[in-house]
Amino acid sequence: MMRFFREVCHVPLSKIKIQIQIHHNISDKEAKKYWMSKLHLSDKYFLKTMYQVSKSSQSKYPHRLPFGTARIKINDVVLVNRVKGWIAGLANAI
Repeated sequence: MMRFFREVCHVPLSKIKIQIQIHHNISDKEAKKYWMSKLHLSDKYFLKTMYQVSKSSQSKYPHRLPFGTARIKINDVVLVNRVKGWIAGLANAI
């Protein structure tokens, strides 16, 4: 997804923020280190880590996502409308 935003949508890095979501049994530092290497971004692009457990899982699968998930946040209304237009165009083509 990051590649799509950077190469297709030409989103500048200055508009990108990443928020890691993890369970309480996962190390924040290890998760951030993992996502920094996967996304090729420095620490300055990361927001405060969110700790959460979905009500449906209730910690039933503690090792399924060992580094949590990374949420990409981009604050750009023009980009949102452009992507919505692409989706509508694809839906109409079917």
